[in-house]
Amino acid sequence: MSGLAGAPVESTDIDLRFPWTIHLEFAIVSLGLFAFDLVGCRVMGVKTPALFPILGTYLVLAAGLQALPVYWHSKGKAKLRDSSSMIIWFGLFVILLPYVQDVAGRLDVSRGLQDETFTHIDRMLGINVPRMMTWASSTWLGHLVNASYPLLIPYAYVAFLVPALGGKVKRAQQFVMANFLALFMSVPIFVLWPAVGPWVGYHFAPDPSQAQCQADLLHIRALGLYLHHPAGIVCLPSGHTMESIFACVVTWNYRWLRIPSVALSLSIILSTMTTGWHYFIDVLGGAVVAFASLALAGRLVNHHLDTSTRIAEQ
Repeated sequence: MSGLAGAPVESTDIDLRFPWTIHLEFAIVSLGLFAFDLVGCRVMGVKTPALFPILGTYLVLAAGLQALPVYWHSKGKAKLRDSSSMIIWFGLFVILLPYVQDVAGRLDVSRGLQDETFTHIDRMLGINVPRMMTWASSTWLGHLVNASYPLLIPYAYVAFLVPALGGKVKRAQQFVMANFLALFMSVPIFVLWPAVGPWVGYHFAPDPSQAQCQADLLHIRALGLYLHHPAGIVCLPSGHTMESIFACVVTWNYRWLRIPSVALSLSIILSTMTTGWHYFIDVLGGAVVAFASLALAGRLVNHHLDTSTRIAEQ
């Protein structure tokens, strides 16, 4: 068995030949997203002064991060090498995602906002967001649920790093691939059914963050010059729902994490409504996209792992 440099390496792990195919796919997809961001922002009048500095800084950091998979390869730990090598692709996804959102927000501004439609669908399903908000504001459990809403980002990062640093190759690859797939599925949904948020559909006063979200979406849809800045403008499908499901699934292999992960994921998903950020239809859409992305990502990852095994046996 030989390493990247051709030197023999003893290992009881898996075959040490590097899985170039899946990394090539991630490289192509990331390059495609970068091109979409670059061209789309230029055509749509979105100014992105920070994009190249952020990417440049990240590439320098990513070069340093490659020391980790190289180290594990030298130790004959292919699983740890392959799982930790996913970190660079997830980092690129996080950087490129917000610019895709800006471009998508301007792709078809002729479509009217769907807040009244979403409110009608929620009511047909027996869901009333303001009532859920009232419950949350008047009970200790509701306060606890609301407090979980801003925990999504650290939760998602930790949930990814647990398998990525723990040698769970399939889960780490599935998490990153599912995020890319969910993005591709979400863009047309957002373009076809844009909305502001429940405060518009149910006619209640937004908090300052929600008011800023509304201003950002309306600014983007106005087609004037727009200076990119971090903003959450996607209503359907719910990103909080998708990432909570991803985080729960990729940590499922760790029995000691199952109960807290399920509890936190459910709390975050519920908080999207109890805080007034999302309609119930947003949550349903997010769940459908999440499970579809995970299923497809699982099949693709299994295909790559099976291919690697067949190559190793030749």
